[in-house]
Amino acid sequence: VYTTEKFRTDNPKTYDAFVDAFTEASAWIGENPEAAADTYIRVTGSKLDRALILSILTDERFTFDPTPRNTEALAHFLHDVGALKNRPETWRDYFFDTIHDQKGS
Repeated sequence: VYTTEKFRTDNPKTYDAFVDAFTEASAWIGENPEAAADTYIRVTGSKLDRALILSILTDERFTFDPTPRNTEALAHFLHDVGALKNRPETWRDYFFDTIHDQKGS
Protein backbone atom coordinates (compact mmCIF):
# COMPACT_ATOMS: atom_id res chain seq x y z
CA VAL A 1 0.00 0.00 0.00
CA TYR A 2 1.37 3.40 -0.85
CA THR A 3 0.39 7.01 -1.39
CA THR A 4 2.00 10.28 -2.34
CA GLU A 5 3.18 13.07 -0.08
CA LYS A 6 0.66 15.33 -1.85
CA PHE A 7 -2.28 13.05 -1.01
CA ARG A 8 -1.14 12.73 2.59
CA THR A 9 -0.74 16.52 2.92
CA ASP A 10 -4.03 17.32 1.16
CA ASN A 11 -6.04 14.63 3.00
CA PRO A 12 -4.57 14.17 6.49
CA LYS A 13 -7.77 12.85 8.06
CA THR A 14 -8.29 10.32 5.27
CA TYR A 15 -4.65 9.26 5.45
CA ASP A 16 -4.77 8.81 9.24
CA ALA A 17 -8.09 6.94 9.06
CA PHE A 18 -6.70 4.59 6.42
CA VAL A 19 -3.51 3.88 8.37
CA ASP A 20 -5.53 3.21 11.53
CA ALA A 21 -7.97 0.93 9.69
CA PHE A 22 -5.14 -0.90 7.91
CA THR A 23 -3.34 -1.47 11.22
CA GLU A 24 -6.54 -2.68 12.89
CA ALA A 25 -7.45 -4.97 9.98
CA SER A 26 -3.94 -6.41 9.87
CA ALA A 27 -4.10 -7.29 13.57
CA TRP A 28 -7.56 -8.81 13.10
CA ILE A 29 -6.33 -11.05 10.27
CA GLY A 30 -3.53 -12.35 12.50
CA GLU A 31 -5.90 -12.98 15.40
CA ASN A 32 -8.77 -14.42 13.32
CA PRO A 33 -7.35 -16.27 10.31
CA GLU A 34 -10.40 -18.50 9.80
CA ALA A 35 -12.81 -15.57 9.83
CA ALA A 36 -10.39 -13.63 7.62
CA ALA A 37 -10.36 -16.47 5.07
CA ASP A 38 -14.16 -16.57 5.07
CA THR A 39 -14.35 -12.79 4.70
CA TYR A 40 -11.89 -12.84 1.81
CA ILE A 41 -13.91 -15.48 -0.03
CA ARG A 42 -17.20 -13.67 0.59
CA VAL A 43 -15.97 -10.20 -0.36
CA THR A 44 -13.91 -11.16 -3.41
CA GLY A 45 -16.01 -14.06 -4.66
CA SER A 46 -12.80 -16.08 -4.79
CA LYS A 47 -12.99 -19.64 -6.05
CA LEU A 48 -9.74 -20.55 -4.31
CA ASP A 49 -9.97 -23.40 -1.87
CA ARG A 50 -10.61 -22.13 1.67
CA ALA A 51 -7.87 -24.41 3.00
CA LEU A 52 -5.34 -22.78 0.66
CA ILE A 53 -6.32 -19.28 1.77
CA LEU A 54 -6.18 -20.33 5.41
CA SER A 55 -2.76 -21.92 4.89
CA ILE A 56 -1.46 -18.63 3.47
CA LEU A 57 -2.93 -16.63 6.34
CA THR A 58 -1.32 -18.91 8.94
CA ASP A 59 2.03 -19.46 7.20
CA GLU A 60 4.80 -17.91 9.31
CA ARG A 61 6.60 -16.75 6.15
CA PHE A 62 3.81 -14.22 5.54
CA THR A 63 2.96 -11.37 7.84
CA PHE A 64 -0.11 -9.20 7.90
CA ASP A 65 0.84 -5.93 9.52
CA PRO A 66 1.90 -2.51 8.29
CA THR A 67 5.59 -2.91 9.18
CA PRO A 68 7.76 -2.59 6.04
CA ARG A 69 9.82 -5.74 5.56
CA ASN A 70 12.60 -6.53 3.10
CA THR A 71 12.07 -3.32 1.13
CA GLU A 72 15.64 -2.01 1.10
CA ALA A 73 16.88 -4.47 -1.53
CA LEU A 74 14.08 -3.39 -3.87
CA ALA A 75 14.79 0.29 -3.21
CA HIS A 76 18.49 -0.22 -3.97
CA PHE A 77 17.63 -2.09 -7.16
CA LEU A 78 15.27 0.70 -8.25
CA HIS A 79 18.08 3.19 -7.69
CA ASP A 80 20.58 1.04 -9.58
CA VAL A 81 18.31 0.89 -12.65
CA GLY A 82 17.57 4.61 -12.49
CA ALA A 83 13.99 4.48 -11.22
CA LEU A 84 14.97 6.30 -8.00
CA LYS A 85 17.13 9.40 -8.18
CA ASN A 86 18.67 9.03 -4.72
CA ARG A 87 19.90 5.80 -3.15
CA PRO A 88 18.13 5.42 0.20
CA GLU A 89 20.30 4.79 3.26
CA THR A 90 17.45 3.21 5.22
CA TRP A 91 13.84 2.17 4.67
CA ARG A 92 12.82 5.26 6.65
CA ASP A 93 13.98 7.39 3.71
CA TYR A 94 10.95 6.30 1.66
CA PHE A 95 8.28 5.67 4.29
CA PHE A 96 6.33 8.36 6.13
CA ASP A 97 7.41 9.21 9.66
CA THR A 98 4.18 7.82 11.10
CA ILE A 99 5.75 4.34 11.01
CA HIS A 100 9.39 5.17 11.70
CA ASP A 101 9.04 3.70 15.20
CA GLN A 102 8.53 0.22 13.73
CA LYS A 103 11.28 -2.34 13.17
CA GLY A 104 11.11 -2.29 9.40
CA SER A 105 13.68 -3.21 6.82
